[in-house]
Amino acid sequence: MMMRARNGRASPATTRPNIGRRQTASPREVAVNVLRQWHEGQGRLDLLLDHALLRSPLTPRDRALATELVNGTCRWLGTIHWLLDRLFHRGLKSCPTTILPILETGLYQLLALDRVPDYAAVDQAVQLAQQTAGKNWAGVVNGVLRSFIRQRESIPWPSIEADPVKAISTRYSHPAWLVRRWLKRYGVEETIQLCQANNSTPPVTIRVNRLRAEPQEILASLGGDIDAVPSPYDENFIVVRSHQIELRRMDILREGKCSVQDVSAGLPARLLAASPQSTVLDLCAAPGGKATYVAELTGDQARIIAADISKLRTRLTAENCARLSLKRVHPVVADGKRPAVREVTHVLLDAPCTGFGVLGKRADLRWQRREGDIPMLVALQRQLLNSAASLLPVGGILVYATCTIEPDENEQVVQHFLDTHPGFALDHAAQFVPAELVDEAGYVRTSHHHGIDGSFAARLVRRS
Repeated sequence: MMMRARNGRASPATTRPNIGRRQTASPREVAVNVLRQWHEGQGRLDLLLDHALLRSPLTPRDRALATELVNGTCRWLGTIHWLLDRLFHRGLKSCPTTILPILETGLYQLLALDRVPDYAAVDQAVQLAQQTAGKNWAGVVNGVLRSFIRQRESIPWPSIEADPVKAISTRYSHPAWLVRRWLKRYGVEETIQLCQANNSTPPVTIRVNRLRAEPQEILASLGGDIDAVPSPYDENFIVVRSHQIELRRMDILREGKCSVQDVSAGLPARLLAASPQSTVLDLCAAPGGKATYVAELTGDQARIIAADISKLRTRLTAENCARLSLKRVHPVVADGKRPAVREVTHVLLDAPCTGFGVLGKRADLRWQRREGDIPMLVALQRQLLNSAASLLPVGGILVYATCTIEPDENEQVVQHFLDTHPGFALDHAAQFVPAELVDEAGYVRTSHHHGIDGSFAARLVRRS
């Protein structure tokens, strides 16, 4: 991938832009500024976007457009860069980071947004380039985008018969190494379907805090204009299909009546099946999505220790507990490999992972991960499982969960654990969650085929 600043390429050849500094910034300016910051390694894309929108005076409609431009451009960055490399006569390496996101967002609009006329996408990009770097770069941007419009129907895409890795990674915008892995496992058609799912805009799912509201009350408060339905997999979840909605600004969220969470992330809490008398340790808890769901399911009666190694993220857990009015969740800063916790009845380990099950929501993740991350994460996952096992008495429950679809991090980690911990056994997950989300071995395994995020979970019981 051609991420200039991340790959240590040339520094900008032009003056710094003032994009995003003016209170009258347009949605395209906001999007370009967020992508520039991300290219420069200033933070996670979703957090940069949240921060930009928080201080922006944009209307809800323009905020939705800025969000679409940021996430859509990042999802399609592989395709966009392949095209720009062909269209940019100086070579993409010579393009300054101030101009690159203008070209990226401009090309994304031409590629994917039918509701934006070509002339509008080009004119806005040219104006931004003029404002940012002057007349010469405005001319370059104009030339590149108009060249794409002229060649759009005759572009010689890589042949899937000759080179399926290059063809799929180019047409469906995923790293070649990841496509190569998936082709070996899934074959061509399934890999394409998976990539297409990752490139679509996912719905927003909310979890109703049944201690403060009922699902019907939340559905009614969303209003008849918003397309929202109960989840088929968990009665506490509502799927909101209207992409224009700004849930994070709605009263029902601020008042603690619900949380934004994919239903796949709620399944480990169901699998844990804690009771009001349980003592639960959530080993990698922040920002507290699963710990707070366990609390809600136990009527805020179970004692829950929400441990995380990050002090900053543990603060988010505390804020979420306060927002949801949960009293029995105790956020603590602790290293999951060496938690100073006495014996507990249940451990929930939502392990650090590649996150390849949530690429639809985390648009930037596919470009940040490297194949070498997988064995490093597997080593950490095994360490955390060993730590979790040492805290449980006979009869204790350990739920291991990830938001990835990679077998190395899922069933292979669990099988290694069972091989080295003969006192533990796998408990079939279909006793606790809908059977259609459970495979033959007894693991929770969700994917785009279920219309939710990709995830994995295993329930392990200490028998001796």
